Amino acid sequence: MNAPGPLYLIAAGTLAAAAYVWWTNSQAATSNPDNSADPLASLGDMMDEATATVMNMVNPTPASGMTVSDAEVSALKQREGLRLTRYALGDGGYTIGYGHYSTNLADIPATCTQAQADAWFADDLENRATKWVRLYVTVPLSQNQFDALVDVAYNMSPRGFKRFADAVNAGQGIDDIAQASVAWVDPSLQNGIQNRRNAEMNEFDNGVYS
Repeated sequence: MNAPGPLYLIAAGTLAAAAYVWWTNSQAATSNPDNSADPLASLGDMMDEATATVMNMVNPTPASGMTVSDAEVSALKQREGLRLTRYALGDGGYTIGYGHYSTNLADIPATCTQAQADAWFADDLENRATKWVRLYVTVPLSQNQFDALVDVAYNMSPRGFKRFADAVNAGQGIDDIAQASVAWVDPSLQNGIQNRRNAEMNEFDNGVYS
């Protein structure tokens, strides 16, 4: 019997990774501000993550070893703002701390401490942002470009951010998709998102953290 070919092994690995991602996330799935109401959206996110995870096992992305700079941590906290009381967004979701978000009211307490806000931020920075840049962006990045994409990912769903990553990987103008993404959110949030995307693109293009 012939040994399994590389495509077979990748396919098998993808299915195994998808099952693992589903298992680890099924009890703690949350949405980000630009997610649609599609109940299957999280399944697409999990398949994307599983596929990217397997491909990175074979050929890690240039960003796989990068970390967020202190300048980006400060800029991201400033852009998100700190709220120690729960805040309802126009899209039906809720946020607290530094943009800690869910559409499930039970996930967001009425109040929190500074320490809890900092803990959520650290977790969200890794699992809502940095992880996706490392997985999805396959071209070399400068530090400010990596940081700006982390900022974008923090504010989006995985599937939404993947559209940014695909544009970067294809060498397309990221500013164009940044402007288009404003329309992906509820109209009541678009002014704030427009300002956010402008700042992120200035950071990506010019290294300006503000």
